[in-house]
Amino acid sequence: MDNFFEELKSELDKNNLDYSILDKYKRQALLGKEAGLSDKEILKRFGSPHEIVMNYINNSQNKKEYKEISLNLVSLDKSIIETVEGNSIKVLYSSDEVKDLYEIEDTSSAFTLEPKRKIKALRQCKGAIKVQIGKNIVIKNLEINLVNKNNDFTSFTNFVDELEIHSVNGKINITSLNANSIQLSFVSGEVLINKIKAKSLDIDNVSSTIEVLNLEVKELDVSNVSGEVNLYGKAESSDYSNVSGKILLNDEIVTKTIGQAIKDALKRRGL
Repeated sequence: MDNFFEELKSELDKNNLDYSILDKYKRQALLGKEAGLSDKEILKRFGSPHEIVMNYINNSQNKKEYKEISLNLVSLDKSIIETVEGNSIKVLYSSDEVKDLYEIEDTSSAFTLEPKRKIKALRQCKGAIKVQIGKNIVIKNLEINLVNKNNDFTSFTNFVDELEIHSVNGKINITSLNANSIQLSFVSGEVLINKIKAKSLDIDNVSSTIEVLNLEVKELDVSNVSGEVNLYGKAESSDYSNVSGKILLNDEIVTKTIGQAIKDALKRRGL
């Protein structure tokens, strides 16, 4: 019986899964013994560890839910967020120096990655961080804060209920964002998003150049100060405010008057 559980543990490690299923089968083994079954009879009912893990992966109940995931990635040469197999979150660092500057808090319902020190102390940090999020994780709210040269989310495909991305500068490359509610806030830099699908999308831009190639939303709200926002796709309802930059939908300029744009910008900021 011990060999069975060792093999099961090894299979879980290979597939980046937590040990909750291991505990489940240990409990079932105890119940089987209390019912008078031999180890041989119990193992026959269990099947092989490999089969158990494969069935677990394919089972729709193989989900882990996080109510809150907060990723604060600053002063890096590059940050990467990608979707992988499994139901856990892993953080990979380009060096021990980078690893020493960050800390992780992972509870049953929340995950936080953030610097140990203030941003000023990290300005000279060179390196990269890769965050791997299991595709079987259910995410209620995902907040991403960025202050980096380059940000690559081309392999991120998780569905999120509420998604927020805030970036101060740098380049951002995203393949797909799929959520009920999406809030995007950019100060400066270049942003390229291949596809956005959401019930509501709110873009607040200061001076960045933003391009979304495939847009499918019900409610669209765009506020722009002096940057350029290029959107291709459709929105059932939309609201735009622009001060001195450009907002284009399917290559057509869509703006309000400057006076109205200023009023809306002040309203957004609670002034």
